[in-house]
Amino acid sequence: MGVRYFIHILAVFKMAGSLTLALLVLPTIIRAAEEAIRAVPKTYKEAALSVPSRLKN
Repeated sequence: MGVRYFIHILAVFKMAGSLTLALLVLPTIIRAAEEAIRAVPKTYKEAALSVPSRLKN
């Protein structure tokens, strides 16, 4: 019985650690995505807007 409880506690700690790391990395990922979007030249953005999209309803 004690071993099952110990394994359950370890699983909870692993989940908590995973969620904590995911939340800590999130601002870095967001910042990198913003910088990548800003790095696209304006002419590329204008060209992308001129291409018709078939996904619009």
